[in-house]
Amino acid sequence: MKYLFFILWVLPVCVQAQHDSCRLKLSGYVLDKQSHEALAFASVYLSQSETGTITDLDGHFELNDLCPGDADLVISHLGCQSRTFRVQLTGDTAYTFHLEHDSRELNEVVVTEHREAYTGSLPTSSISSVRLQAISGKPLGTMLKEVPGVWTLQTGPSIAKPMIHGLHSNRVLIVQDGVRQEGQQWGSEHAPEIDPYTAGEITLIQGAAGVRYGSDAIGGVILVQPPPYPTDTAVHGSISLAAFSNSLGGSGATRWSGQSKKLPAMQWRATGSYRLGGDAATPNYRLANTAFRENNLSGAVKWSKAAWQTELGYSRFSTDLGILSVSHIGNLTDLEIALQADTPLILRDFSYYIQAPYQHIVHQVIRSFSTFRTGDIGHLDLNIAYQDNHR
Repeated sequence: MKYLFFILWVLPVCVQAQHDSCRLKLSGYVLDKQSHEALAFASVYLSQSETGTITDLDGHFELNDLCPGDADLVISHLGCQSRTFRVQLTGDTAYTFHLEHDSRELNEVVVTEHREAYTGSLPTSSISSVRLQAISGKPLGTMLKEVPGVWTLQTGPSIAKPMIHGLHSNRVLIVQDGVRQEGQQWGSEHAPEIDPYTAGEITLIQGAAGVRYGSDAIGGVILVQPPPYPTDTAVHGSISLAAFSNSLGGSGATRWSGQSKKLPAMQWRATGSYRLGGDAATPNYRLANTAFRENNLSGAVKWSKAAWQTELGYSRFSTDLGILSVSHIGNLTDLEIALQADTPLILRDFSYYIQAPYQHIVHQVIRSFSTFRTGDIGHLDLNIAYQDNHR
């Protein structure tokens, strides 16, 4: 009984003594090691008791009701290396702690922008330079059949013009090297006066994207773009040859381009081509007066500076096209006889000779394109062209 009374008397005294000793206070400041500036909102806590707080705007902190002894104080701050400090708690204690910023050099971040071509309601398709080489020798109107969605309105073996959704002539716009072609819309027998050997790529634009080119592009826009200029001082050249078995003809073209060594700002290119074909053949006879001859020449010179660039070009398209003799009939009686005949009323042996009726066409274009850069504002483009069509 005596021992029980002793325990009940001593235990409250020990508890009270322990409670009185855990009334210590730990306070201080957290500063930057290099600049000695206060680190606000730093995390401060004791690892043993998980008692913690954060520093105020002056970097000051305060922990209360701590028990005496050694303790590990963990301090962390955004952008700094976390550190653990060993502190002795024998009474109310104040410290000043320093944290060092974690300096890490990051690699540069490069943000690039690339606009993807939208093909939903703005369809485009093209013939690449590789494909153009494979089908070289044909008239431009015939080559355009390679583009999906393009049909050909053809009169004879050498007269063809593009047709898109049933629209042709002045409803289909052809733009060659930035110049609107103004000769092919006059009639069904008037094909585009463009040398396909001058093209580096042919692109068809349909739908709403053609609105920017005007109302005459309601059917579509055909862009005939030349190959790019070379970027070195070497002279680049090519020769293309093609043969036609039906008309016993062929075509040849040569294209040269380069950059001046003495004048690096000057670039140039030149193209020449020739096509020849005789009367086209069917399984049983020749189509009289369907021979053709064509010779073309074009060239351009470009001068580039840091603030501006200008380009001057010239092209000459010349062709003689025979028109099928029996396609021109003078009266209704001759038409009825022609429809009832098993073969054309006019037949002749194969020939390269072109007689009436025929087309003689010379189409010349002189153009000048200049760009002036205005710094942050943008650039100013000036495109001037003159066309002369003799038919």
